[in-house]
Amino acid sequence: LVLKKGKDMINEFLKKEKDHFKGNIAIISGITVNTPGIDHFILKEISYANN
Repeated sequence: LVLKKGKDMINEFLKKEKDHFKGNIAIISGITVNTPGIDHFILKEISYANN
């Protein structure tokens, strides 16, 4: 749900600012698992905004 909302917000931003914004936006999502020795990040998805 959070990732979908983030994508929607970025795509809305790009629609409004397409003439001014030059660059790429990527969204990385996953989960962090905390253990006593180290924190592990489990990658779920990498997606790129529609720009």
